[in-house]
Amino acid sequence: MGSILYKLRQLELAESSYAKATALPDCPVEAHLNYCILLSEELGQLAQARLQCLKALASRPDYFQAYQQLGNIEQDMGHITEAKEYFQRAQLLSMTDLQQVQASAAELFQWEPTELGFERLVEV
Repeated sequence: MGSILYKLRQLELAESSYAKATALPDCPVEAHLNYCILLSEELGQLAQARLQCLKALASRPDYFQAYQQLGNIEQDMGHITEAKEYFQRAQLLSMTDLQQVQASAAELFQWEPTELGFERLVEV
């Protein structure tokens, strides 16, 4: 519900919806990230946004999007060293994610990597 309200630019209602959703014990990790984005980019509540990213990472430590958003928040707070560390972690995890997707696709579709990192279908 928070995402819909956010897209409709009903920011106060979206914030309330996300606050309720993220308080639930089985809250999806994506809800924490979406709440983080709303808090940081729309409401300017950087400390609260940072907390939501950290909650997302507590549930899923390999969630590169949360590291990327933490980098944005730290940069906005003027913490350049911390921002750089979060951006590097996000980049490392996103590349690992991409490699896993490529390996799965290669196995499923019998693709081969090319020099540029793209795949092509192998004739069988």
